[in-house]
Amino acid sequence: MTQTQKPGDARHEDRELLEATLRKGGASAAEIAETLKVDKALDSSSHGKKPGAIHAAMLSRNLPFNLFCRRDAEMPSHVKEIAKRCIDKARAHLAGGTLLADSGKFNPLLEEELTRSLFYALTIPEEHSGVGAGMTDIARIMIDIGRLVSPIIPGTLSIKTLIGPVGALKNFGTPAQKEKFLHYMAKVAFQGAFAGTEPGRGCAIADPTTYGVVGDDGMLRIYGEKLFISRGVYGAKIGLFLKIGGERKVVIVELPELATDTFHIEEYDMLVLKPALDNNKLVFNGLAVPVENILPGDGLEAIFHDLDDGRWAVGSSATVLMMAVLASLPEWVSIRETFKKPLKERQMIQYMMSLMAAYILGSETLTLWAAHQVDQGRSAAVEAMICKTFSTERLREVMTELGPDVQGGRTFESNNVIGKNTMNAGVSRVYEGPNKMLGMASMGLLSKAIEQSGVKDLFVGLKESGIDMLDLKRLSTRGKVALLWKKKRQLWKNRRKITPALWFAYGAWCSNRSGKVVMLNDKGLTNKFDWSTIPDKRFHRHLIFAAGQWFKWRWNLLQLIYKYGPALIDEQMIIEYEIYRPLSNIVAMLTCIDTAIRSHAIGDQAKVECANMLMEVLANELLGRRPSNFDLRKAVKALFPHIMEGRLDWLRDIPVAPIFQPWWNENVEGGQETAKKEGGFREYLL
Repeated sequence: MTQTQKPGDARHEDRELLEATLRKGGASAAEIAETLKVDKALDSSSHGKKPGAIHAAMLSRNLPFNLFCRRDAEMPSHVKEIAKRCIDKARAHLAGGTLLADSGKFNPLLEEELTRSLFYALTIPEEHSGVGAGMTDIARIMIDIGRLVSPIIPGTLSIKTLIGPVGALKNFGTPAQKEKFLHYMAKVAFQGAFAGTEPGRGCAIADPTTYGVVGDDGMLRIYGEKLFISRGVYGAKIGLFLKIGGERKVVIVELPELATDTFHIEEYDMLVLKPALDNNKLVFNGLAVPVENILPGDGLEAIFHDLDDGRWAVGSSATVLMMAVLASLPEWVSIRETFKKPLKERQMIQYMMSLMAAYILGSETLTLWAAHQVDQGRSAAVEAMICKTFSTERLREVMTELGPDVQGGRTFESNNVIGKNTMNAGVSRVYEGPNKMLGMASMGLLSKAIEQSGVKDLFVGLKESGIDMLDLKRLSTRGKVALLWKKKRQLWKNRRKITPALWFAYGAWCSNRSGKVVMLNDKGLTNKFDWSTIPDKRFHRHLIFAAGQWFKWRWNLLQLIYKYGPALIDEQMIIEYEIYRPLSNIVAMLTCIDTAIRSHAIGDQAKVECANMLMEVLANELLGRRPSNFDLRKAVKALFPHIMEGRLDWLRDIPVAPIFQPWWNENVEGGQETAKKEGGFREYLL
């Protein structure tokens, strides 16, 4: 369990099998080539890391619960001080109405102050003048500053330093490149971005059309276009993905301060990001860059590495937006009446607001857990995908269904947090990979775990025995038996390749009936789970259910792999709805049970009730039940008072916009005046 992943010759044989399957399935030569490139880059991006929690759990006969738990250390005092200083400076600008400049862009003066306060140096190692904070601490800071001020601010940190030039330099730069750029980026306010997407290519970036030519003068000249580049402005320092001599590379580019013959920016109308964070098209026509700025290694590997380590940041932005929506509702549901009864007394209103609180807990938990995986040196590819897709899917529901159903037409007033941010919330579903695409991408990563159980050797053994999986699955049961009997001599000859996978499948089948929850110790051995560590008996039931669903999911995955073989990658609806979505819900349940245990230990009953609510919701989804069962209604009754009485610490001090079109109770003295009063509320500014 603790061994690092090492790509090697074994994967070459596997890619030959993948290539043969794609070709037989009718894939074009270009599609096959691109798929193989992505597969190889995904392997390389995990090199030197321990397997992720999901990967490790899949190979364990029982369910090691602590793989889905966090072991958080106290935030270092100097990091805590930096966070406080940055939040104070940002809140001062919010109070003064200067979060955005007169141009409507993120205020460069605030960005300068945050730079001096080391906000943008959090991810940069100490040896390069940075802070060297852990990803879990950075996730906490991003959620706090986004919640208390604006999600713009953590967004700039993510663009610059997680998926931007800092991440690429930190993980792939040479010592000389780190010395040249990282010291500067830690101390000086700069615009930073990563430029990967291209016109006509979108996310299909395995074969970029942007290219560079190295001249006799030692300069690299760049040609091509990049599209949808957030914070891609004149003077920015960007990581650029391109081809040089047929090889994919990332190069650090310092863009000119003004348009030139060799570079210019094209602007276009965007409904999202554009007002506060520039999003532009970059056009290169021979821009000269020193060859010393080319990062070593495969550029596609660098992209995947940074996405795996930083994709969880999208979950932090989704979390704070959901917090802002929920914080805006208690006042409204208290004063708005229907048939002489305030909305807060209506069951459906209680359910929708409780559902939002449950989603917030799930989103925050997955964000912190995925970041924690990176801190542990694990490959967090699937974990970060689940964090991103779960958070943004729930955010979509909050912004387009739950929030509007509670607030009605006021949702779309210019100062309403939903009205102002619906499009920005929507773009989060496609940012760093559309959610459906990530679900499909997860299949390749999950299959790598299954390969270690011997499934790959099974397919190879069958192939060497003259049996093609694609042909086998098309046969009737009688036909399958006849073919296997006909090939019995060849199968016996290849039994050493075939039997390990069958034994693993048998173990998974047994676990589906008698699997247990265990704890994995530092030596990779399993210890008996101590159920007394869960004082709230409701979560005994939740953990037993989640573990049962895990074993069922793994057995179903094996059955699908045996049924379809490598061709499963083309069954995209099965991947999304039978593999990825159930896995996301199970992982959310397991991680949030850990949050409930932590919250119970510190007496935070509000979060315990949020976790219980989420358990009921996800259980209904996994079982295909309507959201009206007794346990769910009971969970709503237990959670809603915590929301209305301000016991959720997330909702404290969140700036809330005034209600432009107020509603008041004529029977309450001063009701109209109170409703019209705007004092004490500040606009939630994005």
